[in-house]
Amino acid sequence: PESAVKIIEEFKEKTNLPLLVKPNSADLNAKDFAKALSPCFDNVSYIGACCGSNPNYIAELKRLIESSR
Repeated sequence: PESAVKIIEEFKEKTNLPLLVKPNSADLNAKDFAKALSPCFDNVSYIGACCGSNPNYIAELKRLIESSR
């Protein structure tokens, strides 16, 4: 997720197109995964999780996004 955050920040500087991010879990638990992706919340139109994740990761992303609004 940390690498994805850096890439999204770079992409955001270069385009106004919608961005999406869906990194693998990098062996993080759901809470740490969502926290690691939190810098992306304002920069992407779609956020998800890939390899190593499960529905709990998406639920934690949703919880953290909603609590940040």
